Amino acid sequence: MDIKEFKKLCYSDNKPRSDKREIFNCRNSVYLINEIPVDILFIGSSNTERFEIYPYFNKYGTVVNRGIGGEATKSLLERFDLDVIALKPKVCVIQEGCNNTAELWRTEHAGKPVTEEMVNKVLCDFKSDMTEMVKRLKKTR
Repeated sequence: MDIKEFKKLCYSDNKPRSDKREIFNCRNSVYLINEIPVDILFIGSSNTERFEIYPYFNKYGTVVNRGIGGEATKSLLERFDLDVIALKPKVCVIQEGCNNTAELWRTEHAGKPVTEEMVNKVLCDFKSDMTEMVKRLKKTR
C-alpha cells in the first residue's frame, strides 16, 4: 500500500475514528513516506499497549506497537488494514481476545446468568475475527 492509498483509506469517512486512530495514522504515514520496513508489529489490547516491547525486540529490527486498551477483536479487525496490512510487517504478533469476554463478565456481575449461547457467540466471533486477520495477512505474503 502506498501513501496515497493509505491516506484514502484513513480518511474515507472524512474524520479520524479516535484519538489513537489519528496518532497511528500519523505514525504509520512516517513509515510509509520514508519507506521504512517494519520487521515486527505488535497489535492487540491493553496488554499490548502497555508492554514495553522496544527494549526486548529492537535488536530484531524495526518494531511497531499498535495496542489499544479495552479493544476486542471486532474493533481490531476494523483497523487491521490501516495498522497492519499497510505497514507490511515481516512478523505480526496479535494479542487479543480477553476483552471479547467483557459482555459475559458484565452479565454475570449484573446478577444474570451467562448462557451457553452467549459463551458460544463470544467464541464464534473471536474465531471469525482472528481467521479474517490471518487471511488478510496471508494475502500480503
